[in-house]
Amino acid sequence: MVAIKVYDKLEQQMPSEKMVVSNQIHQVNIDGKNKKTRTDLSTDFDANYAQFKSDLEKHKVHVFKVNTSEPVESQLLKLSN
Repeated sequence: MVAIKVYDKLEQQMPSEKMVVSNQIHQVNIDGKNKKTRTDLSTDFDANYAQFKSDLEKHKVHVFKVNTSEPVESQLLKLSN
């Protein structure tokens, strides 16, 4: 069994600019110019993925990440190398 974590690159590394993020119900302003905000979000992403991976690997489930901004095929090819 294999698990795939699908993520948006903005989750992993926020750009250094102000942004408005919305899910069509709620809207949040994020100040990407604030280095602490960018660092906190990146650290949280990394910690969340590490915990997800650790939990599944305890059950012999292999885990890898695929982002939404690159073709899936090329990402899978990189994993096989």
